[in-house]
Amino acid sequence: MNLNCKYLGLDLKNPLIVSSSNLTGELEQIQAIGKAGAAALVVKSIFEEQITGDSRHQLLQKEEYFWFKDAADVVDTLQKARSVQLHTRLINEASRQIQIPVIASINCVSNGNWVSYAHQVEQAGASALELNMGIFPKDQYQSGKDIEDVYVDIVKSIVHQVKIPVSVKLGHYFTNPLNIGKKLKEAGAQGVVLFNRYYQTDIDIHQMKLLNGHIYSTAAEITLPLRWVALFQREKIGLDISASTGVHNASGLIKQLLAGADTVQVNSVLYHKGIEFISHILGGLTDWMQEKGYEHIDDFKGAILKDPMNQTAFERIQFMKRNFEV
Repeated sequence: MNLNCKYLGLDLKNPLIVSSSNLTGELEQIQAIGKAGAAALVVKSIFEEQITGDSRHQLLQKEEYFWFKDAADVVDTLQKARSVQLHTRLINEASRQIQIPVIASINCVSNGNWVSYAHQVEQAGASALELNMGIFPKDQYQSGKDIEDVYVDIVKSIVHQVKIPVSVKLGHYFTNPLNIGKKLKEAGAQGVVLFNRYYQTDIDIHQMKLLNGHIYSTAAEITLPLRWVALFQREKIGLDISASTGVHNASGLIKQLLAGADTVQVNSVLYHKGIEFISHILGGLTDWMQEKGYEHIDDFKGAILKDPMNQTAFERIQFMKRNFEV
């Protein structure tokens, strides 16, 4: 079976990408991912907010820094620069030591650092850049258009400064993901990841305190990105599509390809079953293709959309009586 495909202009040996997480934050694990058969990986995202917080913590450990403001500023700048340097060093080492594309991921809170980080990860050897964007509508005065404009402005500023292809990892909170996808394409993005899985909160009702929500996805969560992958493919927006969230086996990978995804990102399942499970997922894809008589990914990518009735089904959000008939 020929599993070759393209994503963000990159030639990939198969459609399976390991998404950004702690699994892609250390060189030893990155090497294991390459050996297990993944086509590419997204290095653990660099978070400006985390870097700022860590720097502030370091300063608080030494009260004398605050006796002289200039000294505190210098230490803060050096600490932040060191954190970014450690991250770019990981990208550089990974790019040299594994034979698959290494995609960088950045998340920033200030306009200037979006461009600065993008430029630095490009220089470090990243094959592409994934923008890990998440602007949450936290107050009543922020309109949907205000948020979308920020996304578009960030993409515009970055694509004019780097030569590597840029994708945007979106959340599903947009009123119309198709429309923001169109705007991002016009701004210069080459791909979109559907969808980002954000930090979630829960409540301990006995101790009356906040807890982390579910960290890992489940296989049942595949249905949300599956719908939008199909709609993005149907609308021919012109963005490469990488499906993310809820892919825990070969079946999930195949479903997303049938819906029209160019690549599929996995992560949570690797925490449960190990990095070596990558080869099991790819083996399941190959077996299914052989069973169906497909020789290439393109032979069936988006095939579920060939039936107009299926296209309509992806649009429907209300239950109908026939959904329950046996």
